[in-house]
Amino acid sequence: MKRILVLHGKFQSAAIMSNKIAGARRKLSRAYDLQFLDGPILLPDEKDGGPFLAWWQKNEDGTHVLIDEAFDYVVEQTKGQSYDAIIGFSQGGVLATTLALSGRIPGVRAVVTAGAPMVK
Repeated sequence: MKRILVLHGKFQSAAIMSNKIAGARRKLSRAYDLQFLDGPILLPDEKDGGPFLAWWQKNEDGTHVLIDEAFDYVVEQTKGQSYDAIIGFSQGGVLATTLALSGRIPGVRAVVTAGAPMVK
């Protein structure tokens, strides 16, 4: 079966992302095995429904930190697995696009993102 890696946005988790795309998930799961991955950074619980996670953080001066660690984390978590596509939302969308373009997750032929801003 073909596989899709799904990366959530900041202040989400794999479970939250799975729930948010429930309609699409049900349709996609007929032909694809979806793997939802949790980000490595636990964020302060600002509201009910957590845990809330992120892939990297932004310092008070606006500098993004832990980006390389996010890439390494996803590569390590998906080691030995192949994916036909990656779906990413917001931070997860930036990560999905960069992972696919860099070739760090080989075999990816499609990336679907939503709300993914360019960061430097």
